[in-house]
This record gives sequence, C-alpha cells and structure tokens, in this order.
Amino acid sequence: MSESEPLHIVPVPPLAAVLLNQEQAKGAPLTQSEVEAIRDGAACIMMTTASWKAVEAERGYVDIRPEHVWEEWQQVRKYLGQTD
Repeated sequence: MSESEPLHIVPVPPLAAVLLNQEQAKGAPLTQSEVEAIRDGAACIMMTTASWKAVEAERGYVDIRPEHVWEEWQQVRKYLGQTD
C-alpha cells in the first residue's frame, strides 16, 4: 500500500445487515435517529479501495454508505420487502 492510496471507512459487519437485524429485533421500522445512532456506533475498519471492492465482490452486494445511511436504508428496506 502506498502512502497516497486513499482509505475508506468500512463498517464491519455491513450496515445493511446490522440495520436489518435491529429493525427485526424492534419489530417496527427504525426511525431516522435510530438509524443514524446505529451508524454512529458501528465498528469500522480502514481499507484501501482495492480491498474494499474485493470485500464487496466476495460478499455479493454493496453496503450502505455511512454518509447516506438514511436514504440508502430506505431503498434497502424496499428491496427486502420490509413494510411500515
């Protein structure tokens, strides 16, 4: 890894999985403040772009980006058939 290679903050486990688990445990849709609190408390690691892309490829899906957590969570919920 070169010193100029950009690093990305990557939640581990993926935010989509954590949010789905928390919403199922709650038994109701998460609020925006709950989603943001979960994101803010998520364990993260720093990864190079190449490593990050390799993890996504192995996992089979692109995770929710932390900076767009609420908007992307709403899209993931629709895709998974979660209803309000």
